[in-house]
Amino acid sequence: MVKLPMNEKELEHLLEEQKNRTEERRKRRELSHIDESQLVEPAKRAIESDYCPEEGTVTWYEEPDIFVRDRGADEPASRVAERPDLICEWQPANGGPSTLYLVELKKRFNKRGIGQIITYLWAARSGVKIIDGKKEYTLTGEEMLIVFLGAMEYKKPYYEDLVEWIIESLDLDQMTGIETLPLEPE
Repeated sequence: MVKLPMNEKELEHLLEEQKNRTEERRKRRELSHIDESQLVEPAKRAIESDYCPEEGTVTWYEEPDIFVRDRGADEPASRVAERPDLICEWQPANGGPSTLYLVELKKRFNKRGIGQIITYLWAARSGVKIIDGKKEYTLTGEEMLIVFLGAMEYKKPYYEDLVEWIIESLDLDQMTGIETLPLEPE
């Protein structure tokens, strides 16, 4: 057996790295057992409490279709619609235009989720209606749109910079926004 000389600082550093790797593996295992459907209620509560003033009505659409154009008789819905996880419609009490909060839920904040929220933003800006079973909302183009990417885990510095760059690059007007929504499952 070969003994390597090691001072106390190096030993502490190696033990700390080992502890961090163990903690990361534990978090990955926990995430693998969680379903994205467990994020629906925490997302609803967070949006209602932080973004929907009390003087208005809130309507939730779960996995609705945002139809970008009218659908032909023999055309599947997937060719003309996008489907975010949640849409919250907040209608002010004074009868002004609605605010739509489009929500995509992910276990991890990643590139795929970012691509999806940009697609949903385009669909809501270009779309004609939102349908969720029996509920239907006709898009007027006057709605304020906020798109959320709700996730349990994401690398803050990298993805916050990326979201800021996307907002600047898309040249969004003051009626549109992209936000991150950190979530904890129930």
